Amino acid sequence: MKNYILAFMLVPFLLFGQKFKDKDSELIIKDTGGGDINSKAVAVETVPRLLSYQGFLTVGGAGPVSDGQYTVNFRLFDQEEDGNEFWNETHLLTISDGLVSALLGSNGFPIETVPMNSYLEIEIDGNTLSPRQQITSVMYAIKSDTTYFAKGYTKTADLSEVAMSGEYSDLLNSPDLTPFATKDSLGYYATLDSLDSYTLTSELSVVAFSGEYEDILNIPDLADYAVTDTLSYYATLDSLGYYVTEDSLSQYIGSTIQPYDTELYQIAELRDLVEGQLIVYDGTELTWTAQGGADARATLGLGEMSVQEPDSVIITGGSISGIEDLSISDGGTGASNSQGARDSLGLTIGEDVQAFDSDLQTI
Repeated sequence: MKNYILAFMLVPFLLFGQKFKDKDSELIIKDTGGGDINSKAVAVETVPRLLSYQGFLTVGGAGPVSDGQYTVNFRLFDQEEDGNEFWNETHLLTISDGLVSALLGSNGFPIETVPMNSYLEIEIDGNTLSPRQQITSVMYAIKSDTTYFAKGYTKTADLSEVAMSGEYSDLLNSPDLTPFATKDSLGYYATLDSLDSYTLTSELSVVAFSGEYEDILNIPDLADYAVTDTLSYYATLDSLGYYVTEDSLSQYIGSTIQPYDTELYQIAELRDLVEGQLIVYDGTELTWTAQGGADARATLGLGEMSVQEPDSVIITGGSISGIEDLSISDGGTGASNSQGARDSLGLTIGEDVQAFDSDLQTI
């Protein structure tokens, strides 16, 4: 890291004027002739917030730094060490023969407030120089602390309230403008020569102000009319040729026209049938319903056999003709009729099995 030495040929020319209590400006009114306030020019003079700085920069004992551009950070603190930083500004400076020159506050950050004790810290290309240098008053600043700058000023306490606020409402004895209308509102008024186009308010009816239907005179009796949203229930007179009267329809009922039937209505309501469903009558609920799947097969008495594969059929009941008798060992009876089956199985009616009895059937 380079060791810079900065010799303070510093002319910390702090161009500060005295601090006014609430403003940093001096108001000067010059009479330009004419005798009234409108002919006087107003100029505002502001004390500059700049610090002129010069120094001589060397590298150790090797003489001035090389000529070129350097990034220099200037910071102001309220203490020689640590303390609070109250201003900073960065400059890109061209240094020639070691001479550093800058106008602090000219790079967009004017020095607004300076404490009684102020110290300048300088950082060049990342190297912070030490110790900080105290800022002292020069002729411009010293003069600003004298009564010289107080010439031509009025004490703040002697100023009226409007001098500080600038508000119209703070003026004393200001005119009462309530009897007047503002220029931008005149469009709401009529000129006297155009009044013939207007009607006196007293001549207007009540409804002109209320807008209420009830305030209209001689309103029609709407009880004799039908509301518009009910007209769909009516047919126009010129279209009646397409209609038949109710008493002429009775001759067609039962022949051309189907009479109303509750069960037909139930069937008609089954509109959302799925493919394969059947319409059946439910004797328990006494209504028509749609069935599919196992319920439909049960209704048709098909059982599980109806859904078996043709190459793998299991028969658990009934009779089959036209095939070879199945032996008892294969699960058959070895016969193709009941008598032969009983003989093969060794079953004799009245001995091994109960003979048919009508009383038992009744029970």
